[in-house]
Amino acid sequence: MTPTLLSPEARGQRRPAEPQTVSLAARRTFSHPVAAETYIRLRHAGGEGHFWVTFEGQTTDHVLSSGQSLQFTGPGLLVVEALQAAARLRID
Repeated sequence: MTPTLLSPEARGQRRPAEPQTVSLAARRTFSHPVAAETYIRLRHAGGEGHFWVTFEGQTTDHVLSSGQSLQFTGPGLLVVEALQAAARLRID
């Protein structure tokens, strides 16, 4: 299953996640619950590392590299791990 991409009309009906930037050292994890009717966008925000990303209820995991972004719709638990090198993750 691929991440849910929202149309502009659908975005108006859901709340965005609280914006934040997370810095992760290599092999460190970050988890974030996403409430129902909330969408969350992840963007690689710098550093040399890549992120492994999984979202509760989806059968596919993702690797997020520099310049890439993903979007998910709650409810669910987001889990991210920095792979091999430190990197920053922007959550909108």
